[in-house]
Amino acid sequence: MAERGRPQPGDRGGLARRRRRGASRGGGGGSANVFEAAATSGCRRIVHASSVAAYGYGVACRLLTEDDPLRPIEAFTYSRTKGAAERALDAAIARHPSLEVVRLRPAIVLGPNNHDFLETVMRRRAVIRPGRGAGDMQFVHVDDVVNGFRLGVLGTASGAFNLAGSGTVSYEDLAVISGKRVVTVPVGAALMGARAAERFRPAMGLDPGWVMIAQRPPLVAAERAERELGWTPAYTSREAVETFLRPTGASVPVGGRVR
Repeated sequence: MAERGRPQPGDRGGLARRRRRGASRGGGGGSANVFEAAATSGCRRIVHASSVAAYGYGVACRLLTEDDPLRPIEAFTYSRTKGAAERALDAAIARHPSLEVVRLRPAIVLGPNNHDFLETVMRRRAVIRPGRGAGDMQFVHVDDVVNGFRLGVLGTASGAFNLAGSGTVSYEDLAVISGKRVVTVPVGAALMGARAAERFRPAMGLDPGWVMIAQRPPLVAAERAERELGWTPAYTSREAVETFLRPTGASVPVGGRVR
């Protein structure tokens, strides 16, 4: 008997279809139930894992702050559902004004034990840039994110907080760190490849929305987290990438190949 909710042999696109159906139902329903259950059971404080993807596209010439409005990308499942969860949180706060809420919005999270599609993409023979205009990126080390949650749970500050390592990383930087070359793929071709992967290799978790947001990634300021939460990242964006790509006990010399 097939186990419900799991892809079966020959069902190459089933998981992707189920993900799309679930996301199309609003994306915030499950979160809304959790928030309401927490509030009605006497929970005093909620620490919510959001993402910079909830902002949608980045803006030119400046970093986004927590005061910027959320404009999730409707065609990007991850961005849309993160935005929906935050709207559900807004509704919970409106119903339960005494609820203390911390929203953590990390940049792309990396660490030595990542096992998501980013690992699949970044460990290819070349660094793939989806379009010549694809922008620089921010990263944050998983240990720094865990510390952000610790401070959010144990502290008294509330509100939204961006989490990102200092600096940005370009595709050329990724090539230098990994000892590979950059291969630029036209945006249209990258979107076609992502859609094919979503359909035929759903385990990769490659949503075409990642290609879209790569054209103008949301870059954020993390000063509020440093000032109000007492959060200080131990890793820069570049160091988070180096740790992610470095095998145990290996070193990544500047300009050298990962060994």
